[in-house]
Amino acid sequence: MENVNKIVAENLIKLRKSKGLTQLEVAKIFNFSDKTISKWESGESLPSLEVLLKVCEYFQISINDLVDEKFKIVSEEEKKENLVDARNKVLITLLGVTVIWIIASVIFIYHNLYLNSNYWIVFVWAVPLSFFVGIIANAMWGNRKTAFILSSCFIWTFLIAIYLHLLSLNLWMVFILGVPLQIAIILWSGLKKNKKKK
Repeated sequence: MENVNKIVAENLIKLRKSKGLTQLEVAKIFNFSDKTISKWESGESLPSLEVLLKVCEYFQISINDLVDEKFKIVSEEEKKENLVDARNKVLITLLGVTVIWIIASVIFIYHNLYLNSNYWIVFVWAVPLSFFVGIIANAMWGNRKTAFILSSCFIWTFLIAIYLHLLSLNLWMVFILGVPLQIAIILWSGLKKNKKKK
């Protein structure tokens, strides 16, 4: 219990300082004496659960944050930077996908103008290639949930592209390959990362 008191105490200090408040100002906000706030911040005592919930509501955090020894306060500036960073990552990924579609369009136009053939299949192949670009981008800065979705889409669109490209051969059995590949993706996404021990 002492450890929880210490963690909560440290986090209460961080939260108070992040708002530029004194112990007296915090005491007025929550209708306690500054001595009580001092006891909370020194870890001598712990507020009741009801008070902790009010503290969390005021500072817009969860109870989990309050008892997390690795809790870090993210400033408004950091939040804005994170949003800009996430936006830029999405835009870079979309630029990569756009390059795929530009190349597909150039190939399609070339085939139509110079080879007198309607090479529509190039757009079919652009779909799995787009998902592949997404997989590469996600590997750099994405998450497992997105990786699962992108990998699944890549496999099935790739198999569809093979089937449509070789339509005259009626290779419908190519879709059977998708089942074990999809199972492998499901199993892979179920793996948990080990947390590094101190």
